[in-house]
Amino acid sequence: MILHGITDGKEVVASMSHYDCRSANGLMMDGGQRHTLEYAGYNRWAGGKIIWFEVPQNFAELYSDYNFNKGERKYGHWQLESVKVLPNEFLVNIQEEQIKNAIWGTRGKNGLDKLKYVHLIDCESEHLENILASQRISDERRDIIQTILRRRNNDLKYEQIHSKSSI
Repeated sequence: MILHGITDGKEVVASMSHYDCRSANGLMMDGGQRHTLEYAGYNRWAGGKIIWFEVPQNFAELYSDYNFNKGERKYGHWQLESVKVLPNEFLVNIQEEQIKNAIWGTRGKNGLDKLKYVHLIDCESEHLENILASQRISDERRDIIQTILRRRNNDLKYEQIHSKSSI
């Protein structure tokens, strides 16, 4: 996943969500990732240079770590050599990144499973339709679900048209 963080040239720190103030060795970031729905609407930084970088974890893993490991977390603080630093001029298509990184907390179809976070884009269409029909969600999350469903529908129509024309 691509993240925005702060580095001192040896380590890098990144906040995953609103209320997730991460700090280590004089570096600090708060406010989350602007290209996710869990962004606080602001970022605060201290102690280093702001960079874009990439880690192998996806947002569901990073957010789960933030939510479930309140003591010793696995993520949010990395050695700089363990991440891929992106060029300063790197730009993120925020809308596409939000679609890719939007998550949903689920307890399974029966509602009794342990809570886990999954990417909306990985949910079945029926699950997304059920979320729209039964849950109170933000306008941003509703727009993302509708975009995912619309794209899937357009892909299906495209396949149907092209499979008929090749017969």
